[in-house]
Amino acid sequence: MRPVEYCANATTKLGLLLSLLSKDPGEFRDRLHNFLEVRYERVRLRPNTHSTIGFNEVITLLNESFHWDLAGVLSEKALERVESYLDGLASSACVNGPFAASHNADLELARFCYAVCRVLSPKIVFETGVAYGITTSSVLQALAQNKQGRLYSLDLPPLAPKADSSTGLFVPRKLREMWTLQRGSSRRHLPELLERLGSIDLFIHDSLHTYANMYWEFQAVWPYLRAGGVLIADDVDGHSAFSDFVDLVAPSFSAVIPEKTKRAKFGVLVKRL
Repeated sequence: MRPVEYCANATTKLGLLLSLLSKDPGEFRDRLHNFLEVRYERVRLRPNTHSTIGFNEVITLLNESFHWDLAGVLSEKALERVESYLDGLASSACVNGPFAASHNADLELARFCYAVCRVLSPKIVFETGVAYGITTSSVLQALAQNKQGRLYSLDLPPLAPKADSSTGLFVPRKLREMWTLQRGSSRRHLPELLERLGSIDLFIHDSLHTYANMYWEFQAVWPYLRAGGVLIADDVDGHSAFSDFVDLVAPSFSAVIPEKTKRAKFGVLVKRL
């Protein structure tokens, strides 16, 4: 399964955006808001310098702090299988598809999400941002190993032809029965979905990486994240949203980890019991 080439230039994107004015005014406003927010923050904000901890060191610290066996689940054959499957797809993904190669999650992040899912045995996992579904597939593989749990994903695809049908393209068919995908922006749909679910065990942010959106998502999710639950956020190095939120909530554990295949960092925090 490979992404088909759907190159969307600026003219195509503008045409798709303007078509939303009559078809879906709410989505038009969401996309225009996101566009302006990204441009504003590029001018006003500067990248944040986080103190980082290596992947293996974080695994050791979490094992010691919470008596987890992350190292054990990271050696599972099920993880090896899904990684091999995803690595082959990601390496062949066309940069002209609706999702650029940069939208693919780092496999180190996906491995971490798999491991946390395995040791938490969550009933409800929630993620914002899907793209082709690398992290999504890893989480679903962990839930399948746990023989319980459900993943809820919220994603607003990019403005490109066939972007909707490409969302979650990599997710294996056999894992989809544990997955609910909601289309749309987090600001429009996240509060309603959280209210309906009531409580979540693990939250993964990988949607719009502006300060305003990330900090808003963290604050929206926090009351619904159970005590001892985990929040994972991709691309935390663009600004201080993650570190500012850590200062606000004082979790029992937090760390920022460099990614392996991308020049980015992801953050993790554990909510106090």
